[in-house]
Amino acid sequence: MRLAFIIALSTVTSAAPLGAQANKCTDDKGQERCGLDAQKSQQNSYGVSPIEDLAAKRSQVIRAFFVDGYGRDAGLVTFARAHASEPNVEWRGQQGKNGEAPRMLLSAVVPLATWESLQADAYAFDRTLTSEANEAIPSICLHSWVVRVETVDARGKIRQATQSACDEGLAVRYGFKIARAAVSSLPSCALLDPDKTRNDVTRLAECAILAGDRAAAAQAFNAYHTTWFANPRGPDFARALQYMFYDRAELSWPGQPAVVGSEDAAKVWATYAGSNPFFATRIYGETADRVRIEGSILMDARQPDALRTRVPATMTWTRENGFGFRLKSLSSASPTRK
Repeated sequence: MRLAFIIALSTVTSAAPLGAQANKCTDDKGQERCGLDAQKSQQNSYGVSPIEDLAAKRSQVIRAFFVDGYGRDAGLVTFARAHASEPNVEWRGQQGKNGEAPRMLLSAVVPLATWESLQADAYAFDRTLTSEANEAIPSICLHSWVVRVETVDARGKIRQATQSACDEGLAVRYGFKIARAAVSSLPSCALLDPDKTRNDVTRLAECAILAGDRAAAAQAFNAYHTTWFANPRGPDFARALQYMFYDRAELSWPGQPAVVGSEDAAKVWATYAGSNPFFATRIYGETADRVRIEGSILMDARQPDALRTRVPATMTWTRENGFGFRLKSLSSASPTRK
């Protein structure tokens, strides 16, 4: 991403916050991303084989590793056509560590046209571009994503390129084409409103927590992320958000008396949810019209870590009486120290 002092952001990484960027091989934390050790570490974190091993198995591969503007590994998208197999796509999050959630995984067979289109677009991603001098407008690049693209063609030739979005090149652009193709190849992911996620990589990450009737889960996700609902700005928003609650909604907020009815539920939600955000870990479609959103409420999120508590909570969203998805209930457990 390039940021001029006049403030001009690229569409790929414009949602990343401000920070510093050293060079094309360094992420926002200053970690080197081009060397062999860095590549091996990244492969291990996703549980995948080196590209050379895939080439030796006569697989055709197009894959992109993404590092976000905070220097965190943000996902791996792989399109592959193994020997005697049709093309498929796979998205992976990092493997779980120390009891954390296991690696998130999405996969699907893809149309031949999608595969061939990506192959056709891969002709130049590893080329080095020469920067065009522009002395009139000095610029500084801040908090860019880093993308590594690796491919194996039908002849077994391997091509690789790592690029920070701060630098001139084609790898970042092609990497996000790969992510966009993955979204469109996974029907439930394509249902997620692109305006509700930062970009196609984070859209895939959100999609990975959908389960059950994934189509219904995606629709409930979109409803939950309606403007200002997921992050209200105080009790003045209650009236504007009331339509998002079922008429007889039941809401049990930690430390507050349980309430019934859309008006009271909206008041409680608008008052407390902004400074005590709900984080979804699983969105499960029970039926086409009923979705369970599991997660936790981070109490006192604006306080130091030691003062925060995390409360397990579950939402139920339903579609009934001629309305779209609305919050029907929220139940929460007793607070526990984070």
